[in-house]
Amino acid sequence: MKINFIKLSPTENMTVLVTDKIDRDRQAGIASKLLDYANVHAEQVGFIEMSNNPNALARLQMMGGEFCGNATMSLAAVLARNKNIRLGEKMDILLEVSGVGNLVNCEIIFLENTYIGKVEMPVPTAFR
Repeated sequence: MKINFIKLSPTENMTVLVTDKIDRDRQAGIASKLLDYANVHAEQVGFIEMSNNPNALARLQMMGGEFCGNATMSLAAVLARNKNIRLGEKMDILLEVSGVGNLVNCEIIFLENTYIGKVEMPVPTAFR
C-alpha cells in the first residue's frame, strides 16, 4: 500500500503527517508501520483530515487520539506554506485537533528557510 505523507522535524521531534484520507480504524496500524525504525523512523504520526468545524482550516487526528503541540505546529506550517505565506509574514491558522474540545490557534511566521510557530496549548484535563 502506498501512503503519501510529509516528514517534519519540529524542535527535533520527528513527525509524520499523513496526507491521504485513511479511515480511523486503519490509522493505528498504518502509524505503527511508519514509526518502525526500519521504515520512516519517526516519533509520532498524525493524519490530516477535513475539519467538522467550518472555522478550522483542517483537522489533525493523532494516532492515539491525543493532542500534540509539535504535530499541530507542523500542520500549521504546512498549511501556511500551501497558502503561500510570504517571507517575514505572520499567519494565524485555526485547527481542529484530536484530544481538544475547542479549536486551536496557531501563529506561523515564515523566515528564510524556516518557520517559527506558536501554538495555543490547551489546559490538560487528565494525565495517563
